Amino acid sequence: MIGVEVVFDYGRFNQVIYFFGVFPSEVRKTAKTAFNKRIRIGFHSALRKTPKRRYWERGDFANDASRRAFFAKTKGKAYKRTGALQRAEKVEVIEDDKSITFTSSNPTPYDKWVKGDRQVKGHKKTDWKTRSKTFDEWRERTGNAMISEISEMVQERLK
Repeated sequence: MIGVEVVFDYGRFNQVIYFFGVFPSEVRKTAKTAFNKRIRIGFHSALRKTPKRRYWERGDFANDASRRAFFAKTKGKAYKRTGALQRAEKVEVIEDDKSITFTSSNPTPYDKWVKGDRQVKGHKKTDWKTRSKTFDEWRERTGNAMISEISEMVQERLK
C-alpha cells in the first residue's frame, strides 16, 4: 500500500513570494527549516504509532468467516505483536522549490487491513489510524508551522 500526499504547497505563499520578490529563496529556505525543525520527526512517529492492545470481540470481524480465518492463523492462541508493521513503514520526504511531499509505504501484506483504506472494524476500534487520516492531521500542522516561521522571518526582515 502506497500513500502519496502533497502536505504543503507553496502556492499558499504566492502573494508573499511575489511581494518579497527580492528574496523568494529565503522564504523557501525558512519553510524547509520549519518543516525539518517542527514536523519531520513527529510525522514519522505518528505513522509508526501503535495503539494499546485489546481483546477482539465477535463484532470486531466483518463476518464469521473472517473471524475463523483470524483464529486459524493464530492457532487459537492470543495474537502476539511482532512490531513488523511499524518496522516496515517507510517514509520519504521529497523537498523541491515548489512543495514538500510525504511518501509513506508499507510492504507488509496486511497493512491495508490495519492502516490502509480497507481497514477492518477491529482495527478501527483499537484506534489504529489510517494512513490518510494521519496525513490529514499533519497537513494542517505543517502549514501552521511554516506560516508561523515565515511570519517571524518577514517580521525580522521588516525591522
